[in-house]
Amino acid sequence: MRLARIVRGSRAFPAVQVDGLWRETATIGATRPVDDGTDGGEPELLAPVEPLVVFGMSHNDGADNRLVPAQGFLRPARGVVGPGARVAAGRAHGPIVVEGELTVVIGAPARDVPVDRVAEVVLGYTIADDVTRPAQFALDDHLVQAKGSATPVGPWIETDLDPAALGIRTYVDGELRASGTTADLAYGVAETVAYLSRYVDLGPGDLVLTGAPGTGATVDRDARIRIEIDGIGALEHEIRFTDTAVTDTAVADTAGDDR
Repeated sequence: MRLARIVRGSRAFPAVQVDGLWRETATIGATRPVDDGTDGGEPELLAPVEPLVVFGMSHNDGADNRLVPAQGFLRPARGVVGPGARVAAGRAHGPIVVEGELTVVIGAPARDVPVDRVAEVVLGYTIADDVTRPAQFALDDHLVQAKGSATPVGPWIETDLDPAALGIRTYVDGELRASGTTADLAYGVAETVAYLSRYVDLGPGDLVLTGAPGTGATVDRDARIRIEIDGIGALEHEIRFTDTAVTDTAVADTAGDDR
């Protein structure tokens, strides 16, 4: 089942796709339309959820990272934006790394969830770009500066999907710049959600970005980004560099950091 949040006219509402048409539902996650009319044309897609919590994962981009403990970090929930968004990047912050990642949409309260029961608390899966400022890692151990930008998410949620080995491709201005598969994640999707649930309460609509298994690309100019994930589709957005001033006395050269 494919779920989304859409805009038609001046209204924004959750929807389900039925026979190729978007139909309004009562809540995100509901699969029964509230009316029997057609969707009236191609709608504007919003970020598929409005989360209270957004988690990313450090050191989860390859099997070798199993030697390093998993580390979760927070991204600003208010920064979640939908398909087609323009993400601002301050030139003084250094280059941007765009990271295509399979993203879990939580569907039920989750605390201390065993790995073999994670599917019970997952609504479905979507795509996110874990936009990163790698030059900022050395300046802030809490990753606020490196991971505090807007987070493009979308275009919709797929509820019937096996996340074990999905291909991910990251394009910059139409050029394939990186590709990988969720099978290459150091810690799998279920392991990641179970790990986070041991330390925090997750709830409906929250997002877990599972990591970039070789799917990151450096961007140092205005660009159009496209991230494809098998079984879901494609998320597109823009990166736009600005001359926003910062108070940092120096921008560290730490582009090799693997977070």
